[in-house]
Amino acid sequence: MTSKSTRRSRGGTPDNASVLGGTAIVFGAAVSLSGLLLYQASASGGSHIAAVGLLFVFAGVFAVDRVGGRTGLSAGTRRRVALGLAALAAALGLAFFAVDYPGFSAAVAVASPSRYQGSDKCYRPGQTQSAV
Repeated sequence: MTSKSTRRSRGGTPDNASVLGGTAIVFGAAVSLSGLLLYQASASGGSHIAAVGLLFVFAGVFAVDRVGGRTGLSAGTRRRVALGLAALAAALGLAFFAVDYPGFSAAVAVASPSRYQGSDKCYRPGQTQSAV
């Protein structure tokens, strides 16, 4: 007795949308983590970058058949949602460069310690005022 199995094997070759979706998930996670690191320098800039990364992650989730197929949406609808989220992420990324990037590229003024203010003497690195 031989029976014919209709179940697909999991070891098949992934299609281009799944590979691109997985790449978008990994790229989005990396961008989100870098946004969290930038949060210390600028709360608005770090949040902006983290949002761009999360949009790429969600776009990748909808692009992958294995995960996006569980939403109950058709393949065409999932593809449109994924492309829409990726386009929104790209638009937010461009908006970051227009709005928040100049704050990161400006020179930062560093204040000297208060014990040296008002003193016109120069000290070598590592030398303190009491050592003179």
